[in-house]
Amino acid sequence: MNVVGTVAGFQANPKKIHLHVVKIVFKYLQGTQYYGLWYHKDENLSLHGYTNVDWVGNIDHPKSTSGGAFYLGPLLVSWFNKKQSSITLSIGEEEYIFYGC
Repeated sequence: MNVVGTVAGFQANPKKIHLHVVKIVFKYLQGTQYYGLWYHKDENLSLHGYTNVDWVGNIDHPKSTSGGAFYLGPLLVSWFNKKQSSITLSIGEEEYIFYGC
């Protein structure tokens, strides 16, 4: 997940090393295409979501990153990681934009 997000940041100006990394990701995906999630009938299937905002955590990219993960019981079922479209001056301003206050 982290590798795909990092490589995606170089779409506008990819280098040879980025193509090599993408080929590794595709090889990994090919080997895991039959993986799945299994739920036991006795399991607690409550839905939990966690989100966070990283205010300018990467010196190479001055925009903030938002992320989240969602679990059904103990299993991860969805996640997201998004670089924000605007540059903010503080974490408070970033959270105001992210959470839509």
